[in-house]
Amino acid sequence: MTILYSCDSNYVDQTMVSICSVIRWNREEKEIEFLVVGDSLLKEEKNRIQQLVEGKQHVVRFFELCAIPELEECSTDGFHPRSVYAKLFVDRLTEKKRVLYLDSDVIASAGFSELFSIDLQGAVIAGVRMPYSKRVLKRQGLQGETYICDGIVLIDVEQWKRRRLSQKAAAYIRACRGRPKRLSEGVIHAVCKGEILVLHPRYNVMPQFLVFRYRELERMHRITGYYSEQEMEEAKRNPVFIHFMRELYNRPWLRKSGNQRWNHPYRGVYRQYQRKLGVSTEGKEELSVRTKALRYLYEWVPFPVFLAVFLLFHRD
Repeated sequence: MTILYSCDSNYVDQTMVSICSVIRWNREEKEIEFLVVGDSLLKEEKNRIQQLVEGKQHVVRFFELCAIPELEECSTDGFHPRSVYAKLFVDRLTEKKRVLYLDSDVIASAGFSELFSIDLQGAVIAGVRMPYSKRVLKRQGLQGETYICDGIVLIDVEQWKRRRLSQKAAAYIRACRGRPKRLSEGVIHAVCKGEILVLHPRYNVMPQFLVFRYRELERMHRITGYYSEQEMEEAKRNPVFIHFMRELYNRPWLRKSGNQRWNHPYRGVYRQYQRKLGVSTEGKEELSVRTKALRYLYEWVPFPVFLAVFLLFHRD
């Protein structure tokens, strides 16, 4: 299996934790190839990542983000570095048939070798659906389309190359003057329209799956035809990947929040990997005032009242 990451120096520790979890849950795999696209990573940072596979049959291959000149046109900020676009140029990094891309804030919690042999049904990319309403999708120019989270995606590299999707992605970014809506996720949905396969939600358990009940999510996002309640419950019971997105919970590598319910329920699992690696990134909690207000409201008022306020501030 081949796993792709992209990061800058701010996410080296998180990438190491993610790689460690992948190795832990795929011990039957004789060789795992890790592709790491680094944005100006230091030599010592690369060495730390390389040490994770020493004494094993696994390999780490590094690439420089600057080797993808199209990314110079991409705008960036502190929350969304340029490295998020690297997956769009996957066919320049490997000749393997399939690649699984993982964000650095993802850990594995089960084996997933089956992903590399599933029937993609002609799709070029596969991922877990975001709970967006038809109105939100229409506003993004995606009426009737499936919208997935691009933090965990399986890519058919052969099809990606054959259909020249890297070139199409570069052209789309250029047309957006380096500021595509929803960053790399928006680019994927623009160039892969009609060629996206939906995976079971256990392949990307996001914070909102853990905070809200199934019926609550349906009403909050006014969605129909989403995953079944049974699928969502299975995802929470048996996650394959846990995605520590910057929403609803304080992320596990940061200092504990004063409100225990705001700390991610898988924080302890994450910290075990950190201790094993001797990694500690104790930054301050990053929950916004708006997120805290949302959580307080959800915890302390009847759901119909919470829902009314939520819809008022999330008009689509």
